[in-house]
Amino acid sequence: MDKDPLLAHDWIKMNMKFPGFCLICKQRVNSAEVGYWSRSAKSILHQDCYNLSGLHFKKNQNSFKNKAVHSQKNGDSLLAEFITERENKEKCFICSKQINFHDNLIMTLLKLERNISTLDTIYCSTCLSRSDLHIFEEYKHAFSNKLKSG
Repeated sequence: MDKDPLLAHDWIKMNMKFPGFCLICKQRVNSAEVGYWSRSAKSILHQDCYNLSGLHFKKNQNSFKNKAVHSQKNGDSLLAEFITERENKEKCFICSKQINFHDNLIMTLLKLERNISTLDTIYCSTCLSRSDLHIFEEYKHAFSNKLKSG
């Protein structure tokens, strides 16, 4: 197996027998929770993290020879592609901190987005979760700066 555990080809869906931590998001995976396990990687993944990582898409690409099957992308694969393209590059519109695409709030909002390919403004979960009045002022300031620079 390659050094990167995510490149393992033996991920299987199962009810976890033991608790552990997801290789991707580093959050707890509880026993009896549905997830993915790889013997060769000696790792586990949340079901959502597995789906959003594109591992299922890569696995299907290797197993199907029909190009028509490859061209049909469902919402999950579009989301996984979106995250792969923008991960470690995308910054919050308001505070300019890097977006954590594995945050539950961000992931939920991205799943709700109808046309993810045109999404060009993203906010971090910290700015979205803040309820103080200063967040609006920070948004206005960030918006003004983007207009001036752009």
